[in-house]
Amino acid sequence: MKKSICIEKLFVDLPFYDRFPMVRKTGFDYVEFGSWAQHDIKKIKSLLEENRLQLGCFSGDKDYNLIDPAHCKEFLEYFKRSVEAAHFLDCKNLVIHSNALGEEGRMCTDGNDLNDRTKIACATKNLLEISKIAEAEGLYLQVEPVSTYAKPGYYMTTSDSAADIIRVVGSPNVKLLYDIYHMQSILHADIFINAKQLHFFIYSMQYFIDIILHD
Repeated sequence: MKKSICIEKLFVDLPFYDRFPMVRKTGFDYVEFGSWAQHDIKKIKSLLEENRLQLGCFSGDKDYNLIDPAHCKEFLEYFKRSVEAAHFLDCKNLVIHSNALGEEGRMCTDGNDLNDRTKIACATKNLLEISKIAEAEGLYLQVEPVSTYAKPGYYMTTSDSAADIIRVVGSPNVKLLYDIYHMQSILHADIFINAKQLHFFIYSMQYFIDIILHD
């Protein structure tokens, strides 16, 4: 098991780039964050090497919705740039969201003008397309359901809804990011039973707000 700290949630009293040495001091080997585009990835690469850290994952999307047909072209173009960034930073995992999460994880659009059939069809189409890229590039996609308590208007709110689409896509490189905080706030039930039922799809599990477990 590998533990990864989200440095956008911890050491927030420090500037972003000053947090990398703190991760090493706390004994972790992996870090992660949201959008790569808002940071200097050359500086990040240098900090990873200096502090003997590896990048666990970052967001492969940003300003464009997985579920919106009007965003398909831009979504794919940004994803391809994320793949390039992943290779540059030696990162094997890209997190994918149903709704666009921009700067500092703020949701850009909710897609509430679209019906469920359109959202599911578009999400499936986009995931099928980027899964082929991920397989060819040796990368993994982690689809993250998010609680509406944290992101009001977010579409893919349950692990089951994400798993249903992952089943249809059928790629070994598309997995589920199971965030315990988000799932508990939605289910109000035994999340560990739910996680056990979906274990085949789960690639990483997030608990509390900042530590990720990878197989």
